[in-house]
Amino acid sequence: MREEKHKKCDCECEERTKKLPPPPPKPKPKPPIPIPPDEKDCCPPCKEIEIICNKLCGNLFLDHDIKNLEIWKKQLNEKAIVSVSVFNSAASTTFLRVTINRLGQSPVIFKVPRGNTLSATVEGATTITVDHEKEGVAEGTYCLEICFPFRDKTFFFN
Repeated sequence: MREEKHKKCDCECEERTKKLPPPPPKPKPKPPIPIPPDEKDCCPPCKEIEIICNKLCGNLFLDHDIKNLEIWKKQLNEKAIVSVSVFNSAASTTFLRVTINRLGQSPVIFKVPRGNTLSATVEGATTITVDHEKEGVAEGTYCLEICFPFRDKTFFFN
């Protein structure tokens, strides 16, 4: 009996130690598809353009001596975008008229009643003037945000 058990044991060991077939080889990775040089650099290089914005605020007091006030004038060779906000005090006796002149276009005009604020954002502004039409006193405040492209840093920093 011992022999049978031994044989049986050898038999099981032989089954366990049978070699398995080798695994299939791994597929080789595909090389990347080259991009032609003219497609890689399809866009021309951008020049450095920085947008500069300045905020300006001030007080307004118009009476019989001062009927209008030019609060801003463009002196750049760049197109400016200006946001204008004008407050007319409730203590005023008349409305304020804001005129935003634009290069080659009709001006933007709005009237600010007493105790109110009105605003506008205008492209291509050249001057901003505030006046009052009727006799009396008009007082208030204004705030401007002027934005323009800044292209040539060498002009200012050399």
